[in-house]
Amino acid sequence: FSITIFFDYVQGVEAGSLRAIGYQSFGFSMCLAGYWVITVPLAYILSFHFDLRLVGIWSGVPMGSMFTSISFGVILLTINWEKLAKQVQARIRQEKQDLEVPLFKE
Repeated sequence: FSITIFFDYVQGVEAGSLRAIGYQSFGFSMCLAGYWVITVPLAYILSFHFDLRLVGIWSGVPMGSMFTSISFGVILLTINWEKLAKQVQARIRQEKQDLEVPLFKE
């Protein structure tokens, strides 16, 4: 089950990257889908319907981590980084202009 640790690590790094670029809602929705749509039902089915018990529960966990990690990776690989960099530069310029406005008018 060391594969679970690998995908969990990759997922954490990718989640931080998504937060940094403002894609928190995508990260949240994929985590929600990964755990509640994939991990929990798969663990239940493997544990009780296939009678794998504890092994079934722990077999569902890597599947959810893999789904989340792969979905994060797909979005990070398909982002238009040039466009994103231009948006960040424009936002920085705007914030800099906002700071240059005097607080009190004389």
